[in-house]
Amino acid sequence: PESMVYPFIIKTLLPNYREFDDTRHFFSLQKLARELGTTAERLLSPLTLDIRGQRYRVGGLLYMPAFQKNIVPKIRDGSIPCLTSIAFCLEDAIRASALAAAEASLHGILAELQALAAQGTALPLLFVRVRTPEHLAHVLEAFADVRGIVTGFVLPKFDLGNAADYLAIVQAERAAGRRILVMPTLETM
Repeated sequence: PESMVYPFIIKTLLPNYREFDDTRHFFSLQKLARELGTTAERLLSPLTLDIRGQRYRVGGLLYMPAFQKNIVPKIRDGSIPCLTSIAFCLEDAIRASALAAAEASLHGILAELQALAAQGTALPLLFVRVRTPEHLAHVLEAFADVRGIVTGFVLPKFDLGNAADYLAIVQAERAAGRRILVMPTLETM
């Protein structure tokens, strides 16, 4: 809402967001770990998959608005156990009027993470959720200097109406010799 201090909605401020007591939808990880005779950390540990000769560590995805600058020290200090991947959202977590500021914030975060990686810090997989095919093209250009640490891009609301536009961008990037991975997201309306 325009009346909010921040240019995004903090989900934990929504009514009852911290109270996941509806067992139809939520189950305590601690409770599950006790039932299975293990620890929550073990249940959160990423799996290693071999797919077509490539090894992937797959785990939970930490999803956050692109304004989340406190993620850099958390990655540097290893304070989020089992963190394997992050999606920085530039789409529905960010108001349109705050998009430029969110992009600037994310660019700064990625630059800091790039510096950490150069010092030997292991990074999680990093994804950027864009808004539209046009926005993907813009982000690819604007983030060219930090793109090397971005694992891929989340393509929201992917459907037959935008698939050709997204795929044209992917093909152009590959034709130019640039690696680009995308994660199309199918969403119900």
